[in-house]
Amino acid sequence: QASVSSVADSQGMPPTELLLLLSAAPAVTTVAPPAVTTTDMHDWLPAPPVSSGAATAAFRFAAAVGSGMVLAAAPKQAVVWGFCEAGASVDVVFRGQTIRATVAPDHATGASTTWRALLPATGASFEKHSLEARSGGRTLRLSDVLFGEVWVCSGQSNMQYPLGTPTCWNATNVNCSNPHTKQCSFGCTADAGAEIASMADFDGGMRLFQVGRMSSKTPLPDVRGEWLPPSKMGG
Repeated sequence: QASVSSVADSQGMPPTELLLLLSAAPAVTTVAPPAVTTTDMHDWLPAPPVSSGAATAAFRFAAAVGSGMVLAAAPKQAVVWGFCEAGASVDVVFRGQTIRATVAPDHATGASTTWRALLPATGASFEKHSLEARSGGRTLRLSDVLFGEVWVCSGQSNMQYPLGTPTCWNATNVNCSNPHTKQCSFGCTADAGAEIASMADFDGGMRLFQVGRMSSKTPLPDVRGEWLPPSKMGG
């Protein structure tokens, strides 16, 4: 029951796994499911990290804003954001332009202070950009930032399954002719060998951000995750 939609700066989190697939070209993901017998996912998913004003007050980017990310391209204006002390001033420097960020309580609980800056509309390309956020004498830098299409993929817990990596694939069963030989710990998938071998070809223009496995009955101001190219994410 996974669904895929095109978005620009969505920050909502579904209660199950969330995979951000962001690329300069459209992409498709395939997944395979585990069985879930509990009636309430909150009974079996790990508890979310405890979030407090003190924990998020340090000047930083939000987890989903990092080096190697892909932001929505023109005509949309992408948002970069993070956390800071209440009353702080934050400037974002992008392509020679200094942008004053808006500082306000976070949209989830209001207990933390966030800063948000709207970048100028930037056309889709494979050009790698950098940007800085400055506050109170500190400078945070991001690099390898692309602009292109942004896709959010959400669904059941099977969304966390990767296709695999070149090192886990059994080359003796590359065509999955032997259904009893496991491939990458979860079994054969049609054409998976060829897909795994070609993943590195897309590293230059595709990035993935997978939200860490967690659950919360209430909104959270931030998530856990890391930006990786397809070959390191495992597809």
